[in-house]
Amino acid sequence: MRKMSYRMKVYKIVAALFLCAVILSSVFIIHFALSRATIILSSRETPLFVKKDFTVQIQSQKSEAEPAPSLEDLSQEIKAVELSLAKDKAQGTESIAQYDFVGELIEVQISGEKKFKPTAIGKSVEGFAQGIVTIINDSNYDQTLVKTTRLLTPENVLFRIQQTVVVRKKGSVTMLAVADKKGASGDVGGTVFRIPGLSQSAQKLIYAKIDKPFVGGLSSSSVVTKPDITNAEIALVEEIENKGLVEMHAQNSNITLKDVVPEIISLSSSAKEGDGVDEFSVSGQLLLRAVHFDKKALLDLLKQRLRDELKPNEMVLYYDEPSFDYEITSLNKDENKAVVTASLKAFGALTTENMDKVKTLLAGSDASAVQSYFLKNPNISAVSVRFWPFWVKSVPRLFDHVNIIIVGEDEMVK
Repeated sequence: MRKMSYRMKVYKIVAALFLCAVILSSVFIIHFALSRATIILSSRETPLFVKKDFTVQIQSQKSEAEPAPSLEDLSQEIKAVELSLAKDKAQGTESIAQYDFVGELIEVQISGEKKFKPTAIGKSVEGFAQGIVTIINDSNYDQTLVKTTRLLTPENVLFRIQQTVVVRKKGSVTMLAVADKKGASGDVGGTVFRIPGLSQSAQKLIYAKIDKPFVGGLSSSSVVTKPDITNAEIALVEEIENKGLVEMHAQNSNITLKDVVPEIISLSSSAKEGDGVDEFSVSGQLLLRAVHFDKKALLDLLKQRLRDELKPNEMVLYYDEPSFDYEITSLNKDENKAVVTASLKAFGALTTENMDKVKTLLAGSDASAVQSYFLKNPNISAVSVRFWPFWVKSVPRLFDHVNIIIVGEDEMVK
Protein backbone atom coordinates (compact mmCIF):
# COMPACT_ATOMS: atom_id res chain seq x y z
CA MET A 1 0.00 0.00 0.00
CA ARG A 2 2.76 2.34 0.91
CA LYS A 3 4.48 1.69 -2.44
CA MET A 4 1.30 2.44 -4.31
CA SER A 5 0.80 5.67 -2.38
CA TYR A 6 4.40 6.73 -3.08
CA ARG A 7 4.02 6.06 -6.81
CA MET A 8 0.84 8.09 -6.93
CA LYS A 9 2.61 11.04 -5.36
CA VAL A 10 5.43 10.80 -7.89
CA TYR A 11 2.95 10.63 -10.75
CA LYS A 12 1.13 13.68 -9.40
CA ILE A 13 4.37 15.63 -9.10
CA VAL A 14 5.41 14.68 -12.65
CA ALA A 15 1.97 15.58 -13.96
CA ALA A 16 2.06 18.91 -12.14
CA LEU A 17 5.52 19.70 -13.50
CA PHE A 18 4.41 18.75 -17.01
CA LEU A 19 1.32 20.93 -16.66
CA CYS A 20 3.46 23.86 -15.48
CA ALA A 21 5.81 23.36 -18.41
CA VAL A 22 2.87 23.31 -20.81
CA ILE A 23 1.42 26.45 -19.25
CA LEU A 24 4.77 28.26 -19.32
CA SER A 25 5.35 27.19 -22.93
CA SER A 26 1.89 28.36 -23.87
CA VAL A 27 2.46 31.72 -22.19
CA PHE A 28 5.81 32.02 -23.92
CA ILE A 29 4.29 31.13 -27.30
CA ILE A 30 1.32 33.44 -26.76
CA HIS A 31 3.67 36.26 -25.77
CA PHE A 32 5.70 35.93 -28.95
CA ALA A 33 2.65 35.28 -31.10
CA LEU A 34 0.76 38.32 -29.87
CA SER A 35 3.58 40.81 -29.25
CA ARG A 36 3.68 43.62 -31.75
CA ALA A 37 5.62 46.87 -32.15
CA THR A 38 4.76 49.78 -34.41
CA ILE A 39 7.45 52.41 -34.94
CA ILE A 40 6.35 55.62 -36.67
CA LEU A 41 9.12 57.84 -38.00
CA SER A 42 8.56 61.47 -38.99
CA SER A 43 10.87 62.09 -41.94
CA ARG A 44 12.21 65.47 -42.96
CA GLU A 45 12.58 66.43 -46.61
CA THR A 46 16.33 66.35 -47.09
CA PRO A 47 17.89 68.54 -49.79
CA LEU A 48 19.99 66.52 -52.22
CA PHE A 49 22.50 67.77 -54.76
CA VAL A 50 24.55 66.12 -57.45
CA LYS A 51 27.20 67.60 -59.73
CA LYS A 52 29.02 65.40 -62.22
CA ASP A 53 31.20 65.58 -65.31
CA PHE A 54 30.09 63.79 -68.47
CA THR A 55 32.05 63.14 -71.63
CA VAL A 56 30.55 63.85 -75.05
CA GLN A 57 31.92 62.27 -78.20
CA ILE A 58 31.60 64.99 -80.82
CA GLN A 59 31.17 64.31 -84.50
CA SER A 60 32.28 66.40 -87.43
CA GLN A 61 29.93 69.11 -88.65
CA LYS A 62 27.45 67.95 -91.26
CA SER A 63 27.59 69.43 -94.71
CA GLU A 64 24.86 71.83 -95.77
CA ALA A 65 23.24 69.10 -97.86
CA GLU A 66 22.85 66.88 -94.79
CA PRO A 67 20.14 67.76 -92.29
CA ALA A 68 21.02 68.18 -88.61
CA PRO A 69 20.41 65.01 -86.59
CA SER A 70 17.27 64.87 -84.47
CA LEU A 71 17.30 64.12 -80.76
CA GLU A 72 15.94 60.66 -81.58
CA ASP A 73 18.90 60.01 -83.90
CA LEU A 74 21.33 61.17 -81.24
CA SER A 75 19.64 58.96 -78.63
CA GLN A 76 20.04 55.95 -80.92
CA GLU A 77 23.72 56.79 -81.34
CA ILE A 78 24.11 57.08 -77.56
CA LYS A 79 22.56 53.64 -77.08
CA ALA A 80 24.88 52.20 -79.71
CA VAL A 81 27.91 53.66 -77.94
CA GLU A 82 26.68 52.39 -74.56
CA LEU A 83 26.17 48.88 -75.96
CA SER A 84 29.63 48.96 -77.50
CA LEU A 85 31.19 50.06 -74.21
CA ALA A 86 29.30 47.38 -72.29
CA LYS A 87 30.52 44.75 -74.75
CA ASP A 88 34.11 45.95 -74.46
CA LYS A 89 33.87 45.91 -70.68
CA ALA A 90 32.51 42.37 -70.66
CA GLN A 91 35.34 41.22 -72.92
CA GLY A 92 37.98 43.02 -70.88
CA THR A 93 38.80 45.38 -73.74
CA GLU A 94 37.23 48.48 -72.25
CA SER A 95 38.51 51.65 -73.91
CA ILE A 96 40.21 54.30 -71.79
CA ALA A 97 38.22 57.09 -73.46
CA GLN A 98 34.60 56.36 -72.52
CA TYR A 99 31.75 58.58 -73.61
CA ASP A 100 28.42 59.29 -71.95
CA PHE A 101 26.85 60.98 -74.98
CA VAL A 102 27.25 61.53 -78.66
CA GLY A 103 27.00 65.10 -79.92
CA GLU A 104 27.42 67.18 -83.06
CA LEU A 105 29.93 70.01 -83.43
CA ILE A 106 28.89 73.20 -85.24
CA GLU A 107 31.38 76.01 -85.98
CA VAL A 108 30.98 79.59 -87.17
CA GLN A 109 33.40 82.51 -87.35
CA ILE A 110 31.90 85.94 -86.64
CA SER A 111 33.34 89.46 -86.46
CA GLY A 112 31.85 92.69 -85.15
CA GLU A 113 32.46 96.28 -84.11
CA LYS A 114 30.69 98.52 -81.60
CA LYS A 115 31.07 102.11 -80.37
CA PHE A 116 31.13 103.13 -76.71
CA LYS A 117 31.34 106.28 -74.61
CA PRO A 118 33.87 106.70 -71.77
CA THR A 119 32.41 106.89 -68.28
CA ALA A 120 35.17 108.88 -66.54
CA ILE A 121 35.43 112.66 -66.58
CA GLY A 122 38.79 114.34 -67.09
CA LYS A 123 39.93 117.87 -66.26
CA SER A 124 37.41 120.71 -66.18
CA VAL A 125 37.82 123.43 -68.82
CA GLU A 126 36.41 126.96 -68.48
CA GLY A 127 34.77 128.64 -71.46
CA PHE A 128 32.22 131.27 -72.43
CA ALA A 129 28.75 129.97 -71.67
CA GLN A 130 26.18 130.54 -74.39
CA GLY A 131 22.60 129.78 -75.28
CA ILE A 132 19.48 130.97 -77.07
CA VAL A 133 17.51 133.87 -75.56
CA THR A 134 14.06 135.16 -76.43
CA ILE A 135 13.78 138.95 -76.31
CA ILE A 136 10.21 140.07 -75.64
CA ASN A 137 8.82 143.51 -76.46
CA ASP A 138 5.56 144.30 -74.64
CA SER A 139 5.73 148.01 -75.50
CA ASN A 140 3.81 149.87 -78.19
CA TYR A 141 6.88 150.68 -80.27
CA ASP A 142 9.63 148.78 -82.08
CA GLN A 143 12.96 148.46 -80.29
CA THR A 144 16.35 148.17 -81.99
CA LEU A 145 19.09 146.33 -80.09
CA VAL A 146 22.62 146.54 -81.46
CA LYS A 147 25.18 143.78 -81.45
CA THR A 148 26.80 143.30 -77.99
CA THR A 149 23.75 144.70 -76.21
CA ARG A 150 24.05 143.65 -72.57
CA LEU A 151 21.73 141.17 -70.86
CA LEU A 152 21.96 140.93 -67.07
CA THR A 153 20.72 138.13 -64.77
CA PRO A 154 19.33 138.78 -61.26
CA GLU A 155 22.75 137.54 -60.01
CA ASN A 156 24.46 140.23 -62.12
CA VAL A 157 25.99 137.75 -64.58
CA LEU A 158 26.52 139.62 -67.84
CA PHE A 159 25.76 138.31 -71.35
CA ARG A 160 25.80 140.01 -74.77
CA ILE A 161 23.73 139.36 -77.87
CA GLN A 162 25.67 138.50 -81.02
CA GLN A 163 23.80 140.51 -83.66
CA THR A 164 21.77 143.64 -84.18
CA VAL A 165 18.02 143.03 -84.20
CA VAL A 166 14.76 144.94 -84.27
CA VAL A 167 12.17 143.63 -81.83
CA ARG A 168 8.71 144.58 -83.09
CA LYS A 169 6.13 145.97 -80.69
CA LYS A 170 4.12 143.26 -78.96
CA GLY A 171 6.52 140.76 -80.52
CA SER A 172 9.60 138.70 -79.75
CA VAL A 173 12.77 137.44 -81.37
CA THR A 174 15.29 134.70 -80.55
CA MET A 175 19.04 134.93 -80.87
CA LEU A 176 22.36 133.75 -79.48
CA ALA A 177 23.77 135.30 -76.30
CA VAL A 178 27.27 134.70 -74.92
CA ALA A 179 28.61 135.24 -71.41
CA ASP A 180 30.94 138.19 -70.93
CA LYS A 181 33.32 136.15 -68.77
CA LYS A 182 34.50 132.53 -68.70
CA GLY A 183 33.43 130.19 -65.95
CA ALA A 184 30.64 128.18 -64.41
CA SER A 185 28.73 131.33 -63.45
CA GLY A 186 27.60 131.58 -67.06
CA ASP A 187 25.85 128.19 -66.97
CA VAL A 188 22.48 129.67 -66.03
CA GLY A 189 19.02 128.33 -66.62
CA GLY A 190 15.37 129.27 -66.24
CA THR A 191 16.01 132.93 -65.63
CA VAL A 192 14.89 136.37 -66.88
CA PHE A 193 17.40 138.93 -68.16
CA ARG A 194 16.97 142.66 -67.92
CA ILE A 195 18.52 144.99 -70.49
CA PRO A 196 20.48 147.59 -68.47
CA GLY A 197 21.04 149.82 -71.53
CA LEU A 198 17.33 150.71 -71.60
CA SER A 199 15.55 153.14 -69.32
CA GLN A 200 14.04 151.83 -66.09
CA SER A 201 10.53 152.08 -67.50
CA ALA A 202 11.53 150.37 -70.77
CA GLN A 203 13.25 147.52 -68.90
CA LYS A 204 9.86 146.52 -67.47
CA LEU A 205 8.43 146.10 -70.97
CA ILE A 206 11.44 144.89 -72.93
CA TYR A 207 13.35 141.96 -71.45
CA ALA A 208 14.79 138.53 -72.31
CA LYS A 209 14.28 135.01 -70.99
CA ILE A 210 15.61 131.52 -71.73
CA ASP A 211 13.90 128.14 -72.04
CA LYS A 212 17.01 125.91 -71.99
CA PRO A 213 20.05 126.29 -69.70
CA PHE A 214 23.21 127.89 -71.05
CA VAL A 215 26.22 125.59 -71.36
CA GLY A 216 29.92 125.92 -71.97
CA GLY A 217 30.93 127.89 -68.91
CA LEU A 218 32.52 124.81 -67.39
CA SER A 219 32.95 121.63 -69.42
CA SER A 220 34.80 118.36 -68.85
CA SER A 221 36.45 116.03 -71.31
CA SER A 222 35.77 112.26 -71.16
CA VAL A 223 38.66 109.92 -70.38
CA VAL A 224 38.89 106.23 -71.32
CA THR A 225 39.56 103.97 -68.32
CA LYS A 226 40.63 100.33 -68.16
CA PRO A 227 37.14 99.24 -66.96
CA ASP A 228 35.66 101.11 -69.95
CA ILE A 229 37.72 99.01 -72.35
CA THR A 230 37.08 95.77 -70.44
CA ASN A 231 33.32 96.31 -70.26
CA ALA A 232 33.24 97.31 -73.93
CA GLU A 233 35.06 94.11 -74.91
CA ILE A 234 32.66 92.01 -72.83
CA ALA A 235 29.65 93.71 -74.42
CA LEU A 236 31.05 93.20 -77.92
CA VAL A 237 31.79 89.51 -77.28
CA GLU A 238 28.20 89.01 -76.07
CA GLU A 239 26.87 90.76 -79.17
CA ILE A 240 29.02 88.60 -81.46
CA GLU A 241 27.92 85.44 -79.61
CA ASN A 242 24.25 86.34 -80.10
CA LYS A 243 24.93 87.10 -83.75
CA GLY A 244 26.68 83.74 -84.13
CA LEU A 245 23.80 81.95 -82.41
CA VAL A 246 21.40 83.28 -85.03
CA GLU A 247 23.68 81.91 -87.75
CA MET A 248 23.93 78.54 -85.98
CA HIS A 249 20.15 78.31 -85.78
CA ALA A 250 20.13 78.09 -89.56
CA GLN A 251 21.89 74.73 -89.11
CA ASN A 252 20.30 73.56 -85.84
CA SER A 253 17.51 75.46 -84.10
CA ASN A 254 18.07 73.61 -80.79
CA ILE A 255 21.41 75.28 -80.10
CA THR A 256 21.50 77.70 -77.12
CA LEU A 257 24.24 79.97 -75.79
CA LYS A 258 24.95 77.37 -73.08
CA ASP A 259 26.04 75.00 -75.85
CA VAL A 260 28.51 77.52 -77.29
CA VAL A 261 32.22 77.65 -76.47
CA PRO A 262 33.71 80.94 -77.75
CA GLU A 263 37.33 81.36 -78.81
CA ILE A 264 38.58 84.93 -79.27
CA ILE A 265 40.65 85.30 -82.42
CA SER A 266 41.17 89.05 -82.14
CA LEU A 267 39.90 91.88 -79.94
CA SER A 268 41.09 95.49 -80.09
CA SER A 269 40.11 99.01 -79.03
CA SER A 270 40.55 102.26 -80.95
CA ALA A 271 41.49 104.02 -77.70
CA LYS A 272 43.84 103.15 -74.89
CA GLU A 273 43.59 103.83 -71.18
CA GLY A 274 43.90 107.55 -70.41
CA ASP A 275 42.86 108.82 -73.85
CA GLY A 276 40.59 111.86 -73.76
CA VAL A 277 37.89 111.10 -76.32
CA ASP A 278 34.12 111.41 -76.43
CA GLU A 279 33.72 108.03 -78.14
CA PHE A 280 35.79 104.95 -78.94
CA SER A 281 35.18 101.68 -80.79
CA VAL A 282 36.02 98.03 -80.10
CA SER A 283 36.30 95.41 -82.84
CA GLY A 284 36.80 91.68 -82.63
CA GLN A 285 36.54 88.28 -84.28
CA LEU A 286 35.38 85.08 -82.58
CA LEU A 287 35.33 81.40 -83.46
CA LEU A 288 32.18 79.89 -81.96
CA ARG A 289 31.90 76.14 -81.43
CA ALA A 290 28.63 74.61 -80.30
CA VAL A 291 28.07 71.04 -79.09
CA HIS A 292 24.56 69.71 -79.67
CA PHE A 293 23.55 66.69 -77.57
CA ASP A 294 20.46 65.18 -75.95
CA LYS A 295 19.71 67.28 -72.84
CA LYS A 296 16.98 64.90 -71.66
CA ALA A 297 19.41 61.99 -71.72
CA LEU A 298 21.84 64.09 -69.68
CA LEU A 299 19.13 64.85 -67.11
CA ASP A 300 18.13 61.17 -66.88
CA LEU A 301 21.74 60.09 -66.38
CA LEU A 302 22.25 62.78 -63.74
CA LYS A 303 19.19 61.49 -61.87
CA GLN A 304 20.66 57.99 -61.97
CA ARG A 305 23.97 59.26 -60.56
CA LEU A 306 22.03 60.94 -57.76
CA ARG A 307 20.18 57.71 -56.94
CA ASP A 308 23.46 55.80 -56.96
CA GLU A 309 24.81 58.08 -54.23
CA LEU A 310 21.82 57.76 -51.88
CA LYS A 311 22.48 56.53 -48.36
CA PRO A 312 20.90 53.26 -47.16
CA ASN A 313 17.17 53.65 -46.45
CA GLU A 314 17.10 56.95 -48.38
CA MET A 315 14.96 57.64 -51.42
CA VAL A 316 14.26 60.54 -53.77
CA LEU A 317 10.95 62.24 -53.10
CA TYR A 318 11.11 64.47 -56.17
CA TYR A 319 13.59 66.16 -58.48
CA ASP A 320 13.84 69.93 -58.74
CA GLU A 321 14.10 69.88 -62.53
CA PRO A 322 14.13 73.71 -62.91
CA SER A 323 17.45 73.62 -61.02
CA PHE A 324 19.00 71.41 -63.71
CA ASP A 325 22.01 73.20 -65.14
CA TYR A 326 24.98 72.34 -67.30
CA GLU A 327 28.10 73.92 -68.74
CA ILE A 328 30.54 72.82 -71.41
CA THR A 329 33.75 73.06 -69.38
CA SER A 330 36.18 71.83 -72.04
CA LEU A 331 36.25 71.10 -75.75
CA ASN A 332 39.01 69.27 -77.57
CA LYS A 333 38.36 69.17 -81.28
CA ASP A 334 41.50 67.11 -82.00
CA GLU A 335 40.27 64.34 -79.70
CA ASN A 336 36.61 64.83 -80.72
CA LYS A 337 35.71 65.14 -77.08
CA ALA A 338 33.89 67.62 -74.86
CA VAL A 339 33.29 67.61 -71.11
CA VAL A 340 29.93 68.75 -69.75
CA THR A 341 29.52 69.57 -66.06
CA ALA A 342 25.90 69.15 -64.97
CA SER A 343 24.13 69.67 -61.66
CA LEU A 344 20.70 68.95 -60.21
CA LYS A 345 18.87 69.52 -56.92
CA ALA A 346 16.34 67.14 -55.40
CA PHE A 347 14.63 66.31 -52.13
CA GLY A 348 14.90 62.97 -50.38
CA ALA A 349 13.34 61.12 -47.46
CA LEU A 350 13.65 57.85 -45.59
CA THR A 351 12.33 54.60 -47.00
CA THR A 352 11.28 51.38 -45.22
CA GLU A 353 13.20 49.19 -47.65
CA ASN A 354 15.97 46.97 -46.22
CA MET A 355 14.89 47.53 -42.59
CA ASP A 356 15.52 43.91 -41.45
CA LYS A 357 18.98 44.78 -40.20
CA VAL A 358 17.54 47.67 -38.18
CA LYS A 359 14.82 45.42 -36.72
CA THR A 360 17.46 42.90 -35.64
CA LEU A 361 19.51 45.65 -34.04
CA LEU A 362 16.51 47.00 -32.12
CA ALA A 363 15.16 43.60 -30.95
CA GLY A 364 14.64 43.69 -27.18
CA SER A 365 14.99 47.51 -26.98
CA ASP A 366 12.47 49.56 -25.04
CA ALA A 367 10.70 52.65 -26.41
CA SER A 368 13.34 55.06 -25.10
CA ALA A 369 16.18 53.12 -26.76
CA VAL A 370 14.27 52.99 -30.06
CA GLN A 371 13.73 56.75 -30.02
CA SER A 372 17.37 57.44 -29.16
CA TYR A 373 18.52 55.23 -32.04
CA PHE A 374 16.40 56.87 -34.74
CA LEU A 375 16.77 60.46 -33.56
CA LYS A 376 20.50 60.25 -34.24
CA ASN A 377 19.52 60.42 -37.91
CA PRO A 378 19.21 64.10 -38.96
CA ASN A 379 16.52 63.10 -41.47
CA ILE A 380 14.16 62.07 -38.64
CA SER A 381 12.39 64.75 -36.61
CA ALA A 382 10.22 62.60 -34.31
CA VAL A 383 9.68 58.95 -33.30
CA SER A 384 6.53 57.31 -31.93
CA VAL A 385 6.71 53.74 -30.51
CA ARG A 386 3.66 51.59 -29.77
CA PHE A 387 3.72 48.11 -28.20
CA TRP A 388 0.86 45.62 -28.09
CA PRO A 389 -0.54 43.99 -25.98
CA PHE A 390 -0.18 46.21 -22.94
CA TRP A 391 2.32 43.93 -21.21
CA VAL A 392 4.81 44.14 -24.11
CA LYS A 393 7.54 46.64 -23.23
CA SER A 394 10.22 45.90 -25.84
CA VAL A 395 10.66 45.31 -29.56
CA PRO A 396 9.78 41.72 -30.59
CA ARG A 397 12.51 39.56 -32.08
CA LEU A 398 10.37 38.43 -34.99
CA PHE A 399 10.76 40.62 -38.10
CA ASP A 400 7.15 40.38 -39.17
CA HIS A 401 5.98 41.53 -35.73
CA VAL A 402 7.74 44.88 -36.10
CA ASN A 403 6.13 47.45 -38.38
CA ILE A 404 8.12 50.56 -39.30
CA ILE A 405 6.09 53.38 -40.85
CA ILE A 406 7.52 56.58 -42.33
CA VAL A 407 5.38 59.70 -42.60
CA GLY A 408 5.99 63.35 -43.39
CA GLU A 409 6.49 65.88 -40.60
CA ASP A 410 2.95 67.21 -41.02
CA GLU A 411 1.48 63.68 -40.94
CA MET A 412 3.03 62.57 -37.65
CA VAL A 413 0.53 60.78 -35.42
CA LYS A 414 0.92 61.81 -31.81
